Amino acid sequence: MDELLELIITPVALIAVFTYLGQKFIEHNFKSREKEYELTLKSQFDKEVIKFKSDVEKASLRFNTKVTGVFERQASAISEIYSQLYDLEYSMGIAINQGMPWDEKYEKFKACYFSFREYWGRNRILIPKDVDKAIEQLLKDAFWSVENYGAGEHQFLARNFEAGSKQKAQALELQKSIPIIMDNLRNSFRNTIGVTD
Repeated sequence: MDELLELIITPVALIAVFTYLGQKFIEHNFKSREKEYELTLKSQFDKEVIKFKSDVEKASLRFNTKVTGVFERQASAISEIYSQLYDLEYSMGIAINQGMPWDEKYEKFKACYFSFREYWGRNRILIPKDVDKAIEQLLKDAFWSVENYGAGEHQFLARNFEAGSKQKAQALELQKSIPIIMDNLRNSFRNTIGVTD
């Protein structure tokens, strides 16, 4: 009987040992392959992340270059519009307060007006919408305001003081909108170049 038990236990023990060893071998083989696969995936992921970062940096650089060019053009346009608006305000003031109808002071205003109108028309896409609308309104009325003022001066010369005063008052009222537009342009310029309070 002992021999029979020994014959049965020995193969069962051997099978158990071989099963245990086989299981450990399979687990070890699986874990080593799993680590190998993880390292391969990590390597591919790292390469893709590096490539993605590189692509984003290139796109960002291209975008920043384009935007910088637009901001530079915008700042230049706002600065020039401001300068020309100053000239327009000055020549308009002279034409209204010192000029006679259609003299050289009036002609200087006209030259400033048309120069400013042309520059603004070509660059209005670069200025803020609210400033653009204010300039559009100013330009719509400025020429006729000074023109009517010239007609008003004729009224003064003809001793029709009421009509002349009314025309001059309209021209002077319109001139008051220019400093407001200039203030908006200054704020826009400061925002464009990043100088804010």
